[in-house]
Amino acid sequence: MIFTILITIVFIAELIIGFALIMNLIKFDCRINKLNQDLLLIQPSLEEVCGLVKAISFQIKEMAAEYRDEVLKRREEMSVRLISKLLAGILLWKINLKLIRKIRKSKITKTLAKGLTLLQIMV
Repeated sequence: MIFTILITIVFIAELIIGFALIMNLIKFDCRINKLNQDLLLIQPSLEEVCGLVKAISFQIKEMAAEYRDEVLKRREEMSVRLISKLLAGILLWKINLKLIRKIRKSKITKTLAKGLTLLQIMV
């Protein structure tokens, strides 16, 4: 007798669990059907969006290659300008040193320097 009561309780519990599972599966099926209908309505616009994204990514790919080439070109030009300015500066510095030495050794500079020192003494 106790055995039949326990089997009956287990059977009723299985019926309750089975009923709950079936109800949840039906709710889940309704949600999936609604989502499927929404996707069917959106599908044409999704195809257009995917096409636009594909075209944009292709253009970005092309522009990235051009941008890389432009950056490399500008970097090379900047390096050439920097080196030419550096060489021009060194050349002018060497010329100025030679010019300054020649001016210091000239008689006119020595006379002007003596005159300026006398003028400083007087002032």
